[in-house]
Amino acid sequence: AVQRLRGGVSSIRDRATADMAWAKISEVSEWLKRRTEAVERVASGRRRAAGSRSEAAVAPAAVAPAARERPSLDASTVVLVVCHERAEALRKCLASIAAYHPCGGSRVLVSQDGLGRNDEAVEREVREAGRQLEARCGEAVVEFVRHDAQTASGSGYHRLARHFGFALGRAFSTPGVARAIVLEEDLVVASDFFDLFAALAPLLDADETLLAVSAWNDNGQRGKVRDPARVVRSDFFPGLGWMLTAALWDELRPKWPSGYWDDWLREPDQRRGRHVLRPEVCRTFHQVSKSGGTSRNQYGSFLADIQLHEGSPFDFLARQDALKRDLALDAYDASLRDALAAAVRLDRPADLASRPPGSAVRFEYAGIDEGSPLAFPSLARRLGIMDNIKAGVPRAAYRGVVDFWHHDLHVFLSPPLPLVHASLFRLVPS
Repeated sequence: AVQRLRGGVSSIRDRATADMAWAKISEVSEWLKRRTEAVERVASGRRRAAGSRSEAAVAPAAVAPAARERPSLDASTVVLVVCHERAEALRKCLASIAAYHPCGGSRVLVSQDGLGRNDEAVEREVREAGRQLEARCGEAVVEFVRHDAQTASGSGYHRLARHFGFALGRAFSTPGVARAIVLEEDLVVASDFFDLFAALAPLLDADETLLAVSAWNDNGQRGKVRDPARVVRSDFFPGLGWMLTAALWDELRPKWPSGYWDDWLREPDQRRGRHVLRPEVCRTFHQVSKSGGTSRNQYGSFLADIQLHEGSPFDFLARQDALKRDLALDAYDASLRDALAAAVRLDRPADLASRPPGSAVRFEYAGIDEGSPLAFPSLARRLGIMDNIKAGVPRAAYRGVVDFWHHDLHVFLSPPLPLVHASLFRLVPS
């Protein structure tokens, strides 16, 4: 029945309607899977009670049937976890990985900074995660390394860059590794985190206009997002759970920076006009701590309110063909042009209250420098989204456009349309 429904959705031409239908089908599919597993558990219990030793012997295989039947990642993808000394945060990170890892041969590499002061506790958490994954997947998939060559010179940002360089080098040192998914110890992942990356990996491998895939939306706070199925292009590299290819690492490795590696990656010389794919609804959540790590919790108020996808896992793999079609550069740009043309322009944030639910609206900003009430930072603050700009690109922007939800209104914050159109038609760099 689910297969027939999926076939029917394929004929729906309206993208928003199709996405909603896919989401509903995924919910039904997940409910059926849970119901089937529950029935099997009851039946298995009855068989054991009747003395059926053969059935009891295979019962552990039911721990993660979906992972065994259709692995979404294989040994060509490494899950890299970069950590320091926060054992409790690492425990939560690894627990979420162990719960949702697809068990297809993708190994988990945990790399600890060599200057940690909590080594025993960190190693204990890694060993426990290894035991959990081995029991669930039937094979050892966790590896632990330490950056013993680390030194105390420079700031935390410089030590972090050295550690990332070491860890990425180690991740790609194994023959056959084509890509790495990079996490940090203060992140936890959603139930469909790995399926998102598995579905987008072929796009990243084949599309030269893409730099990376990320699980993070900088404007992914509650009330600002709505569609768990939506994946977008962005000119801004958000990090916080991201995937890169071996080819990109080969490009970056010879010039890897001594500090501030993420800001460096956002610079034009590294990004080279390439985009990042990311979901509208975040598939990672940042565990906000009092210290906040290296950044000292710079954006704590935004991080604490991020909406991690908590509903039924969305079947990104089932929509792989549609994602490939919709995220192709020309198709995506045409869709953005149409959306901007259909949006009603507003001049003041207060005007949002006058628009009917379901409307699309657009605000126009003039420049990205502070000092003008019409510049991006000022309008972004008034609209309640991040006002931060790196290397000339607003966070979460694509061709200067940032979109988000305000209650039931789809809001676009954009430069003047002639500038957007010039970027869309490749007349100016994005």
